[in-house]
Amino acid sequence: MDPAPPQPPKPPQKQKGQPLVPQETHVLQQMLEDNARLLKLIIEHQAMGKFKECEHYQRMAHKNLTYLAALADAQQRAKLQHQAAQAHWETK
Repeated sequence: MDPAPPQPPKPPQKQKGQPLVPQETHVLQQMLEDNARLLKLIIEHQAMGKFKECEHYQRMAHKNLTYLAALADAQQRAKLQHQAAQAHWETK
């Protein structure tokens, strides 16, 4: 019997006017740990020739990685906007 795949945590909700960044690092840590488990499951299932299950786990890992990349992008944009705003006000 295959172990149950990890379920990704619910993403943090975006507040109006706030960048999409989690308030708690444990959400990110949990997603990274889930991805590590998913990758192990993918490798195990590939070795057993269970390619259908691999596809399912790959989709879950892809969804997590896409979400994490979007968070990183949003965080970087927010940081750059903040720096630009500070530079603007410092020159006035």
